[in-house]
Amino acid sequence: MWIWTPDGFLSIVAHREDSKRFLVRARLRQHLEAWFPDHEIIELQDADYRYRANIFRGEVIAAVKRAVEAITYDNFKNTLHDPLDHAAAMSVWLATLRMQPSSKGDDRFELSLDPSNWHCRDLEDPGDFAEPEDFEPWPPELPLTDPT
Repeated sequence: MWIWTPDGFLSIVAHREDSKRFLVRARLRQHLEAWFPDHEIIELQDADYRYRANIFRGEVIAAVKRAVEAITYDNFKNTLHDPLDHAAAMSVWLATLRMQPSSKGDDRFELSLDPSNWHCRDLEDPGDFAEPEDFEPWPPELPLTDPT
């Protein structure tokens, strides 16, 4: 299961060797640390999810429940202030939008992840899905890799 909150993006799967635990994985260490700060994080350089933690199922379930109960926003993407998170969320948003049948056409939206000018626009109404006003454009000098 993928879980994405303002605190980070996680992949939660059954632990292969311990049915009492989940394997909680993240692409960025800080995402796993934000969710489970008191757990040992295992780093595997060549894994698709580099950062992992083995956590009892009940603890993971309680953390997910708390995250759902804490929702106060009406637009998830606008809660992501890290440019890498926001760009990734926009990419997922557009990919899933294209799964949805639309009378307006699947090619209605344009997504650019160009580091100097990322955006997602409704081509029929170009002002509609532009960058949020409170979000700075993605600076070209921003590293495209995990800084840790």
